[in-house]
Amino acid sequence: MCPAGGCDFTSIKEAVEVASVGDTVLVKEGTYREGEIVIRTPRLSLIGEGKPVIDGEYKYQMLHVVGADSVLIRGFVFKNSGWSMSRDIAAVKITECDGCRIEGNEFYDNFWAIYYEKSKRGMVKDNVVIGFAEVETTTGNAIHMWNCDSMFVEGNHLQGHRDGIYLEFVTNSVFRWNYSTKNVRYGIHFMFSHDDLYEYNTFVDNGVGIAVMYSKRVIVRYNVFSHHWGGATFGFLLKEIYDSELYGNYLYRNTYGFYLEGSVRNKIHHNILKENGIAIRLWANSTDNVITENNIMGNTFDLTTNNFRSFNRIDGNYWSTYRGYDVDKDGVGDVPFRPVKLFSVLSTKVPALMVLIRSPLVQIMDVSEKVLPTMIPESIQDGKPLMRPLPLRVPRTAKPKVNVEKFARMRSGNPMIRGEFQEVR
Repeated sequence: MCPAGGCDFTSIKEAVEVASVGDTVLVKEGTYREGEIVIRTPRLSLIGEGKPVIDGEYKYQMLHVVGADSVLIRGFVFKNSGWSMSRDIAAVKITECDGCRIEGNEFYDNFWAIYYEKSKRGMVKDNVVIGFAEVETTTGNAIHMWNCDSMFVEGNHLQGHRDGIYLEFVTNSVFRWNYSTKNVRYGIHFMFSHDDLYEYNTFVDNGVGIAVMYSKRVIVRYNVFSHHWGGATFGFLLKEIYDSELYGNYLYRNTYGFYLEGSVRNKIHHNILKENGIAIRLWANSTDNVITENNIMGNTFDLTTNNFRSFNRIDGNYWSTYRGYDVDKDGVGDVPFRPVKLFSVLSTKVPALMVLIRSPLVQIMDVSEKVLPTMIPESIQDGKPLMRPLPLRVPRTAKPKVNVEKFARMRSGNPMIRGEFQEVR
C-alpha cells in the first residue's frame, strides 16, 4: 500500500489512518480481512490494482467513509459483509459526505452493498453488484440512498438483492444506463424523492420493475420494463405520484404495464405497451392524468378500472384491439374506442374467471356489451384512436455486465441463507 509515495504498510487500515488530505492509497492485488476500515480524510483516493478483495467474513461492514468529502473508491472486490436486523451493515457506506465516488468495483454476497446517507453530489458508476437472496429478509439493497441530494448513478449491474436501487428523500438526482435484474422485490424503488430523472435503464425479471411512491416532478424516459410476472407484479407502479412525465418507455410482458393508484396530473405518452396482462390499471383516485400517443398492442386487457366515470384524458393512442373505421382517411378512427371490456370488469371482481379467458363465451360477452352496454364505463374512452401504430422504437438501454443466468444459478456461501447465521450487533 502506497499513501503519499510510501509503500511500507501491511494493511489498508494502517495506510488510511496515516494518509493526509489529497493522498492516494494504492492497494495491491490480494485478499484483505481487516474488519471495518474507516476513512475520515477528505479527498482521499483509494485505488485497487489488480482487483484486490476486501472480505467481510460475514461479520463486518468493510468500508465506512464518515464526514470526508471527495473520497474516491475504485477497483476493488467487496464480498461477504456481515448481516444484521438492528444495524444497516454495508460493504461500502458513505455518511454525511459531499462528492464521494464509488466507481468500477465488484460487490458479491453483501447485505447492503452501496449505502449513502445524508450525503450530496455522490457518484456510483460502472459497478457490478451481485447478491444471492431468495427472500427479502436475507439481504438489503444493492444501492441504497437516504436523505441525499444531487446524486448520479450510472452504468451499474444490479442483481439478486432486495431492491436493485432504493431511494428515500433523494432529490435532484440522475439515474441512467443501469441494468437491474432478478431482485427479490423491486428493480428500483423510490419514495419521497422529487425532481429526479430516470433514463435508459433496463429492468428485467424482478419482483416488480419500478415502484414510484409519494414523489413529485419525476421524469422517467426511455427505459425497458420486461418480464415481471406474478399475482401482484407490475412493470411500473405509480402510487401517489404528482406532476410527473413518463415517455418513450417499453413495457413488455408484465402482469401490469402501468398501474396508477392515487396519482394526479401525470403525462404518459409515446410509450410502447406490448403483450402485458393488463396494459393500464387506472384506479378511481387517479385523476387529471393525460394518456396519449402510446402504442398499446397485444395485451390481454388494454385498460381496467374500478370507476365508471372518466377523470383523465385518454386519446390519440393506438390500440391493436380497435375495430373501428376511418372514412375520411385522416388516420384517426371515426368512432371512439372503449378499452374497458366486460370480461375484464367481471374477472377483476372474480379472479377465478380468468380460466375462461380463451373461451368463445368471452368473445360473445364483448360483442353483446358493444351492442347494448350495461356494465362497462362508457365515459372512459379514447375519442381519437389511431388506425396505425405510431413510429415508436424500443429504446436503446443498458446491457448486463456479467452472465446473469450464471450468477442466478450460483448458491451463496452466506450462512444467513443456509440458516446458520449469527447476527452482527
